[in-house]
Amino acid sequence: SRAENVYLVYDSRTKGIASGEASRFIKQLTLLFDREKAIVTKMANLNLVPQNNEIFNICKDDRIMGLLKRFQLPETDPNARYLSASALKTYLKCPLEFYFKYVEGINVEDEMTDFIDSSTFGTIVHNVMQELYYPGKKGRIMRVSDFDDMLKTPQNAIEKAITDNVRTEYLHKPKDSKDPLTGDALLIADVIKYYVTAIVEYDKSLAEKSKGKCIEFIQAEEKEKGQWDLYGLKFNFKQYIDRIDCIDGQYRIVDYKTGSDEINFTSISSLFELSKSAGYKKSGIFQVILYCHFHNYYSNTDIPFKPVIYTIKTIKDKKPYEITNGNNIVNDYKQIDNNNSGLSFIVLLSNVISDLFDKDKAFQQQQPVQDICKYCDFKEICKPR
Repeated sequence: SRAENVYLVYDSRTKGIASGEASRFIKQLTLLFDREKAIVTKMANLNLVPQNNEIFNICKDDRIMGLLKRFQLPETDPNARYLSASALKTYLKCPLEFYFKYVEGINVEDEMTDFIDSSTFGTIVHNVMQELYYPGKKGRIMRVSDFDDMLKTPQNAIEKAITDNVRTEYLHKPKDSKDPLTGDALLIADVIKYYVTAIVEYDKSLAEKSKGKCIEFIQAEEKEKGQWDLYGLKFNFKQYIDRIDCIDGQYRIVDYKTGSDEINFTSISSLFELSKSAGYKKSGIFQVILYCHFHNYYSNTDIPFKPVIYTIKTIKDKKPYEITNGNNIVNDYKQIDNNNSGLSFIVLLSNVISDLFDKDKAFQQQQPVQDICKYCDFKEICKPR
């Protein structure tokens, strides 16, 4: 028997590797039979409209509370997990994203890129600065003449450190590889050299302006982890500080940023409003002040650290990179606390931690913010509206 009517369906959407065109078989049939008007073509459009605009929530049942409990287990427990500055920034930005990433541990596969991604770029810059200022992971005092020696060519210490790290982090070659860089790897190395050289030149200018004509580099990228007790609420925390140094007796905690982080804020509460587009640009300030608090807690010290952010994209300008609260330079991270109102960074932080472990506080989807949601790995799940 023969079919009276035959239906052929194809997807005309162009997405990914799909061309949106009909197959060669359909085109062949069209050429053969269209003369007899035997083929009728119709376009079907699916206009899907969301039924509601409800916010997506994940309630904390016993299973989820059990997963959260891992962040409070003793360090000796193999199941212990640790919060970090990045994790807390994610929670403040969107609790739902925090749930997917840090509670359920959903890892999104890295997308293939034609060029270096921002994460790898940042890793190389951090590694290079550590190798330059902390050879053998030991601090040292660098005078103006030491910075001059570091900047000398040809094949200075900067170029060697960059070449080695581009090989291992970007090309994924073994550490003992001596293969010369070519093509895009060579171009990447030149771009990184531009920024790293700018950092070294900026630090040299700070040494020149200092009374001692030097900078003492104390610590870099050392793991600090332990259980943090905030007003009786205990949780596990870990951090890697990019750099601790000292200039004329003033200790600084420095964080390198390859993005467009802001270094000015007007209130403590604004540092915790990361779910807003303007607020998230201050996440770097939140992070470096958090570093100051935990370092002193972890080390059982009370050093008046000056929090500093090096915005690498603009550091060539050699402008001051002090964090400012309004018009005031923050020379001691504790000076941002408003004693008159009782509002302090550590109190607001403890409120965040309390909400995180509160069973009655669901992991809630934040109101969508275009600048933030479009970069989220889980936007296809919650479908921000």
